[in-house]
Amino acid sequence: MSANKDDWDERIPATLWAYRTTVKRLHKKTLFKLVYKIQIVVPVEFILPSKFIFEATRMTDNIALWDRLGQLLELEKTCFSVEFHQSME
Repeated sequence: MSANKDDWDERIPATLWAYRTTVKRLHKKTLFKLVYKIQIVVPVEFILPSKFIFEATRMTDNIALWDRLGQLLELEKTCFSVEFHQSME
């Protein structure tokens, strides 16, 4: 999607979705949860299950759990690396 002044109206749904599904610092909840009283499940969470999905589905597949742990450790390493490089600038 190219960025120009004529497509602002096409960006509204994605912007609202992002805003409504982001955890707010003040109350540690998403606006979606406050309105609908349930936790939002983003479709990508079924591909890369979050902790919430594991608990909700009572996932017991050890291979899937170890894969997810590996993904989280890689993410943690990446975040650490980015923070380290930013602090060096």
